[in-house]
Amino acid sequence: MERYGSKLSNDVAYTQILSRHRNIMQLDIHKPSVEYSWIAPNSTLVGEVYISSFASIWYNATLRAEYNPIRIGSYSSIGDGTIIHTHCAVPLDVPSSVTIGKYVTIQNNCTIYSCIIDDEVFIGAGSIIGEGCRIEKGAVIAPNTLVPPGKLISGRQLWAGNPAKFVRELKEEEVYANYVHAYNVWNTAQTHLNNFNIEKKNDEVEIDPNSLVASYLSENYFKWRSKFNTY
Repeated sequence: MERYGSKLSNDVAYTQILSRHRNIMQLDIHKPSVEYSWIAPNSTLVGEVYISSFASIWYNATLRAEYNPIRIGSYSSIGDGTIIHTHCAVPLDVPSSVTIGKYVTIQNNCTIYSCIIDDEVFIGAGSIIGEGCRIEKGAVIAPNTLVPPGKLISGRQLWAGNPAKFVRELKEEEVYANYVHAYNVWNTAQTHLNNFNIEKKNDEVEIDPNSLVASYLSENYFKWRSKFNTY
């Protein structure tokens, strides 16, 4: 094999059908709980994560609940590349967990710390939600907004900026749009869920014994992977 050459004819990494990525990872006694929802194959759920029915976790999202739980409500979506994680403790008696309600849309590349996000909230791409925040029902956070730690965002309001500042009250149809958008995202998620099929037989991964992948990876590896990859 040409290690530093330009040819990839003998490099099997890009030909693998299955990824070695651990999508669902248990820490101590805590294992993510996932109901009927769309969990992208290259997303990562670690520790005490609870995903309700009809939620969607999109590509390259990471949910790390090493210290306290992360809860995602029904019909809520976590966008591509978003990171959610919890702290050991948050001052002023604010819960250290992350609780995200129903019909919440969190767009791409956001960072969410220990906080509470109520139902029907929309958080724009690239936003950062600091620890101890609470975002009330029906609020909208504009893209690339920084909500500083401990901030209370009132419901049915638009906030934007770095740090976040009040912009205006939302119209009734704008609040309703948050609710409808969550359904639209789930419809898209169902398409991904229904078309992502990896055939298995008796919990064992089937490979062509004459394929390049079979000659590269040992049989023991696939037995190990099928044993521990339960989702």
